[in-house]
Amino acid sequence: MKKVYVTPRSITKNRHPSLKRLEDANFKIILATPGKQPTREQQLQILPECDAYLAGIEPIDEEILEGSTKLRIISR
Repeated sequence: MKKVYVTPRSITKNRHPSLKRLEDANFKIILATPGKQPTREQQLQILPECDAYLAGIEPIDEEILEGSTKLRIISR
């Protein structure tokens, strides 16, 4: 099963209904702490196992990208 990390506060705070589409497409959704921007440490820990990243406004640096070898798409 493919995994997507979802971090925008507007989506995680109230579990936006559009996430159902991803679930219906057999994605496992990994939500950041609801209503909070993820820390760099959380990104470094979670992203290496993810195939997709629906990112909020948090910075995405070179180390995060280099460690995320399964990642195929990033969307903001």
